Amino acid sequence: MDYEAKRPLMEQIDKSLLKHTVAAGTRDGGPEILDAYLLQGLSETHYYLKVEHDFKPNEVEALLQFVDPLVVARECWEERDPEKGFPICDLLNEINAYDRFPLVDPTQGKVNKLSALRAVLNQNMAEFHASLLNMDKEDIIAKSEKIAAMRASHTYMVYDFYFRPEDVDTLLCMKNPLEFIANQWPSDVERHLDLQDWVGEAISYYAKGAVSQCRQDVTEEKPSVLDQLHSNMREIGQRSSQAERPRGGEAR
Repeated sequence: MDYEAKRPLMEQIDKSLLKHTVAAGTRDGGPEILDAYLLQGLSETHYYLKVEHDFKPNEVEALLQFVDPLVVARECWEERDPEKGFPICDLLNEINAYDRFPLVDPTQGKVNKLSALRAVLNQNMAEFHASLLNMDKEDIIAKSEKIAAMRASHTYMVYDFYFRPEDVDTLLCMKNPLEFIANQWPSDVERHLDLQDWVGEAISYYAKGAVSQCRQDVTEEKPSVLDQLHSNMREIGQRSSQAERPRGGEAR
């Protein structure tokens, strides 16, 4: 990610580090040892964000929603799993940052989380698109259904789906929420179904910990038109086969 795109965040964390440094130095009675440790932690996180971290657009947008993004990033850093790197958006939700730390506009907390989710969905789509550029034509053709599902899911989730607060929280916990929605996406024959209910139920199943059964459970509750047609065709075929069987074991 180029520097200009993340400049607003870099300027904010610069101001934050300087503010905390001045505050510690001007404290009545002088700074305490704890202040020194806190400044050391903030300085380390500041350096990492400025020099080493490979930012994704949704991470910049998410941190800019907080009054003091450096303090929030430091909290995320302390809670990270080193083996998983530093997935800022995932960590923000793990530490309940949107409820614990002051937001630039406190009255828009839920909207900010939704904005963060839409940024994640956009990032998922951008990464999927980039992955297609490395494939040959035959592989792309083989993925035509997946491509159609990803594109349709992205458009619907970003512009049309009505999110409940719990939907936002559940999707933000996923590594790739767009791919999850695309995997639930109904076929063209099933488009008469209510997508709001279809997608909402899929998210609810995931939230209940039934990920592996999600598509099966949704299908059982709302059998698709295509499945019904296949079932009817099998029944007709079975009846026809029985009617053609020779009676009394005689060969035809």
